Amino acid sequence: MNGKLFADGIHDDTAALQELLDGRGEVRLAPGDYRLTSALVLRSDTHILADGARLFLDPAARAADRGFLLTTVPGHAVRNFSIDGGIWDAGYSEDNFRVTDLFDPAQPSGIALNFISAGRFTLRNMTVRNAGTYFMRFGKAHDFRIENITLEGDGELTADDGLHFGGGTRNGTVKGITARGRQTGGNLIALNSDENYERFENIGLEEGDIEKLSISDITAENCRNFISLQSVNSEIRNISVENVSGGCRGSAINMDAGRGSKTPLFYDVNKPKGVGCIENARFSGFNVRWTEKAACKALIICETEMDELEIEGVSIDRGVVVENRFVPTLLVTNIYQRVMRSPLGKSIVIHDKPIKFEFSGDISNVKFTVD
Repeated sequence: MNGKLFADGIHDDTAALQELLDGRGEVRLAPGDYRLTSALVLRSDTHILADGARLFLDPAARAADRGFLLTTVPGHAVRNFSIDGGIWDAGYSEDNFRVTDLFDPAQPSGIALNFISAGRFTLRNMTVRNAGTYFMRFGKAHDFRIENITLEGDGELTADDGLHFGGGTRNGTVKGITARGRQTGGNLIALNSDENYERFENIGLEEGDIEKLSISDITAENCRNFISLQSVNSEIRNISVENVSGGCRGSAINMDAGRGSKTPLFYDVNKPKGVGCIENARFSGFNVRWTEKAACKALIICETEMDELEIEGVSIDRGVVVENRFVPTLLVTNIYQRVMRSPLGKSIVIHDKPIKFEFSGDISNVKFTVD
C-alpha cells in the first residue's frame, strides 16, 4: 500500500482506505479514528473488519459524492462483500444539514451507508451514527443478512428512516436492530416498493416488488414508526416481522400507501378502488409503548390492498389520548373486497370506501387476518 493510514482523527485517511478497498479481499482496520473527505466506494469481494474503528465524514466533504459515508459502486452490481464492526459516523447535524428543496439533486443525500444493486452480503455488529435522512439505504438488494446494528445520533437531528429498502429488494434477513434516543423521525424499518424518485434522498432507487424478508428483534427507545410497508403500484409479499419492542411516537405498523408523506404518490379521489398490494405478511410479538401523545391515526394502519395478512400478539400502553380520544389499536380503511376476521369472532366484509373498521381493544393474545 502506498498511502499511510493515520487513524488519528486529524489526517485525511480517505485515499489510503480507498486503496485498501480497491485491492479487495480482507481489509482489517486497527482501532482508531479515520477521517474521510469523500465517500468510500465498496466493490465486490471485499470484507471489512472494523472492530474498534470509527470512520467519520469531515463536515466540509458532505457535498461530494452525494454526502455518503460509504457507497457501493454507482451503476454496477456489487456482490459478495461484508462489513463487521466499527462506528460509521456520517456527521450530519442541525448545524450542517437543512433541507430547503426536496427536489434539489445537488442537496447532500443525508444518507450514511448506501447499498444499491448489492447481493450476497452481510452487515453485522455496526454502529451507524448521525444520518440526515437514512442511516442505511438499499435498492435492488438481494440475498443478504443484516444483524446487530445500532442507530444513534447527537443533538436534535433525527433521520427520516433507519433501514430504508427500495424496490427490487428480495431474500434478506434483518435481525437485531436498535435505535437510540429519538431516532428515527420516520420509520425505523421502511419497505418502499414505490416512492417519489425525484426527491433528493431517493435518487438512484427504482420501483419494484419487495419480497421474502424476515425481520426480527427490533428495538427503539423513541422512534416515530417501527415499520412501514409502502406499496402503490408494486407488490410487497412474503414478509415476516416478529419481536418488536420499545417506544414510539407514531405507529407500530404503518401501511398507509404513503398517504401521510410530504409528497404523496396519488390522491384517493383519483384511485377510487384503492392502491397497492401487500401479500402474505405476518406480524407477531409486538410489545410497544407510546412515549408521548401519539402522532398517528392508529397503532396499526391498513390502507393498502392486501391478501393473507396476519397480525397477532400486539400489546401497547394505551394511556395516551389525542384530541380527547384514544388512538385506535387498528384502523382499516381504503381497501376493498376483503374479509377481515376480528378477535371478536366476527367477519367484516370491506367492500366500499365509506366502510371503515376501527378497533380499540387489546389484541395481545388474538389474531387479525385479512383475506
